[in-house]
Amino acid sequence: MTETITVATAGTAVTGKKAFFQVSGVTIAGSATAAVVGTSDVLGIPVRVFNVAYVVSVKSNSTLAQDAGTFVAADMTTASATTGDVRGTYTPATASDGIVRTVMTISLPGIAVGPNATRTGALGVTQA
Repeated sequence: MTETITVATAGTAVTGKKAFFQVSGVTIAGSATAAVVGTSDVLGIPVRVFNVAYVVSVKSNSTLAQDAGTFVAADMTTASATTGDVRGTYTPATASDGIVRTVMTISLPGIAVGPNATRTGALGVTQA
């Protein structure tokens, strides 16, 4: 999986659109002299969620209240270095700190499970 991230102003933090399990390399293009690559609170969803209606519940920090984070639906276009995550992402309202646990309950559509399920229906388009 690859992603091209453009930084318009030097020193500005930019969050990518995709959730990576691990990063094996970074290429800096242009006249940049230094860059810091790190982590963020954007969590990757393990199955394709193309509509927020399939998100049943999101809870975090051992509370019964719903987490008021930000959901981004799966990008269903042909994947490239500039498109979004093929499964979708969620940014919790409570910052991840290694202690807070975020739990998301998802309903899966028939295209993801059942007799007519497809790989794309469950996992999204092939990642670029």
